[in-house]
Amino acid sequence: MPVSSWRRNSSTALTGRTVELRGPLGLSLLPGPTVTARDVRLANPPGAAVEDMVRLRAVEVKLAFWPLLARRVEIRSATLVEPDFDLERVATGDGNWQFEKRVPTGGVGAADASSEAIMRALAVDRLTIQNGAVTYRSGTTVERFEHINATVAIEGHAGPYTAAGEFVSRGAALRFEARSGAIDAPDVPFQAPLPSSRRPGFSSTWY
Repeated sequence: MPVSSWRRNSSTALTGRTVELRGPLGLSLLPGPTVTARDVRLANPPGAAVEDMVRLRAVEVKLAFWPLLARRVEIRSATLVEPDFDLERVATGDGNWQFEKRVPTGGVGAADASSEAIMRALAVDRLTIQNGAVTYRSGTTVERFEHINATVAIEGHAGPYTAAGEFVSRGAALRFEARSGAIDAPDVPFQAPLPSSRRPGFSSTWY
């Protein structure tokens, strides 16, 4: 059931950032409730190196059926098609993946839009990434990881996360198994042993 007329460019109360749905949005009920969206953008905060923090060619979200009858949304799995993430740590030490806490017009007691609230709202058991890319910026350091194909298992709405897959970095094709800390922490440790034929296995940690 395509609903391509539903497109919007709005600053959401959840993130405080501009979320843009440039492509069609669709819903299918069989074999299970599935929502798809194409050409999705999440803007960076002012002063970031690039305009968007996240760009997705498409996203597919599979929902649990029975909770919908109780007007609850539970995400069973999600697939990100050609996502491009631009992660940046600015001079203050803050990361662009950390969102400001906001109090909606509902006043005290209304849910804030901290990173934790966002991750709780978007909690998913299993995440698949198809041909993704990540750029990490910190001062003069810029690292680019491309052709990411991975499956991520998420332990709770804010992590930690475990992942396995493959990617290309500095011309080397690498396979990995990784585990990260909680996404809402000031520092997000990322540990990954990376065996490959071109580079001996090693364990790296970056923030």
